[in-house]
Amino acid sequence: MQGLGILAGGMVTIAVSTAFKNMFQAPPYAVDPAGSTVPEADYVWKSILMFGSLPAALTYYWRLKMPETARYTALVAKDAKQAASDMSKVLQVEIEEEQSTVEQIARRTPLASSRRSSSAATASTCSAPPPPGSSSTSPSTARTCSRRTSSAPSDGFPSPPP
Repeated sequence: MQGLGILAGGMVTIAVSTAFKNMFQAPPYAVDPAGSTVPEADYVWKSILMFGSLPAALTYYWRLKMPETARYTALVAKDAKQAASDMSKVLQVEIEEEQSTVEQIARRTPLASSRRSSSAATASTCSAPPPPGSSSTSPSTARTCSRRTSSAPSDGFPSPPP
């Protein structure tokens, strides 16, 4: 889709430039260097920029109107009624909210876990004793522990696996 946007942008630029060239005739540079650029030429780049901002403005508007995913609304925002309403609109089927089911899933799913539980899990992996038969100063254990500590999630989401 991005490639089509680049092609469309180039075509709009050529069309605007050609339209201005045909509307405002100027002598060639070799004939009159000072008069070869018409005063209206400054409007060309402004027009191209204006046309280029239209797709961005439309995208911004559409994204404001687009509902959040039902999973986020139900598990993170804990609003089963809104999630059911959004899915009913998308699927064109009546869906009833089940707040108790959402709460059960939220307790099981790390997506909705709290900051405290994820930081406690990180702390317990770093403070756990080394496995039997290994040195407590093993560089690999220290490296793993420090890496897990430094990448501890601050937003309640689990870290990706190493």
